[in-house]
Amino acid sequence: MSQTIGILLSKRVLLRAVSGENTYENLDFYYEFATIYGLKPIFFSITDIDLRKNVVKAYYKTTDSKFINNTFEIPRVIHNRTMPFQQKDKKIIDSLINELQVKIYNEKTRYRKFDVHQLLVSNNQMLHYLPSTSLLTPANLFQTIRKYNTCYIKPVSSGLGRGIIRVDRLSKFSFIIHRMVNRRHVKIKCIRKQLWKKIVPMLSFQPYIVQQGINLAKLNACPFDVRVSVQRNDQGNWQISGMATKVAKQGHYLTNVAQGGNALSLPYVLEQIPNIDPKKVIEDISKVALLCVSILDEHDKGLADVGLDIGIDPSGHPYFIELNGMDLRYSFKVAGEMEMWRNTFRNPVGYGKYLIRQINNPLPLYPEINQVNNKNSSATDSLLPVIWRPISLLPVPFFPRS
Repeated sequence: MSQTIGILLSKRVLLRAVSGENTYENLDFYYEFATIYGLKPIFFSITDIDLRKNVVKAYYKTTDSKFINNTFEIPRVIHNRTMPFQQKDKKIIDSLINELQVKIYNEKTRYRKFDVHQLLVSNNQMLHYLPSTSLLTPANLFQTIRKYNTCYIKPVSSGLGRGIIRVDRLSKFSFIIHRMVNRRHVKIKCIRKQLWKKIVPMLSFQPYIVQQGINLAKLNACPFDVRVSVQRNDQGNWQISGMATKVAKQGHYLTNVAQGGNALSLPYVLEQIPNIDPKKVIEDISKVALLCVSILDEHDKGLADVGLDIGIDPSGHPYFIELNGMDLRYSFKVAGEMEMWRNTFRNPVGYGKYLIRQINNPLPLYPEINQVNNKNSSATDSLLPVIWRPISLLPVPFFPRS
């Protein structure tokens, strides 16, 4: 049973995927790469787990490519691809880890934006790559907008661009508020004394941050940022599995594909931007991404598979924007970066194999960092060579898992 790997999905996504519907989870990729690693993948949701009997009702793929449901012993290693909100679900995960000694990687998939910022800002080497960020209060809002002229107001724990508000200062006493309503860009002009009163009704019942607005580089007048997939691989090392550009819709301020944005190949986009060196920009983005995960990994040893949003300004300087604890991975597919898309499934499965090896033969491994090469794109080949970097070259060291 040690060669079985569990893939934990939400019930809705699981049922759609096994019935052949399109979802952001590609079960065929999991199966393909698990087979390469000598593993048997089984797919289940948290409600399928029976802790008392130490079994799970899960789907597996038969030799004729059908998905059949059966009962299995709970796997020793599970890749979490859910966001458990209910307390009972969290208790099940806790019991799997603490009572049954199951290794669940990416146990935590939701991170509060301000908590992440606090961890990163505590490291001096990250300061150059972080926009000014504070919890939203009237005083912090006015201080940020006065200093930077543009700011973003974001809920601390939502994703896909939901609930993000942009504020621009037009003059000392004049402002414009931007928000998205059903993918429609709504603009509201107001004077200074109206600003806070206009914003409050737009907020939900959760904390928010106010963040310095970065002057993002633009493609055809549309701002863009970069989704970077950073994952542990089959040696337990952090690896950049792919990068794709997320470009805002014309006239919009959010780059999220879920908010109407588009995803394009990063080398293609960078080649359109004047006065930058695309290769250096990619190297700088890689440096920031790997530095981020090395810092966060010190505080969350279950971290293994994340998506980072990194913006660049017109000079090519990178800024960390956001951590996505459960990258949906579809940006790479939309961008046409099919090998990168495949890599985002390959590496988590490989890391599962690494964990199984550690259970069966716990030998210490000393990681290096490698950056993926997309062999299907000549442009990407020239900009994303395979790079093996010794641990000593990283600004902040991190260590192999025990």
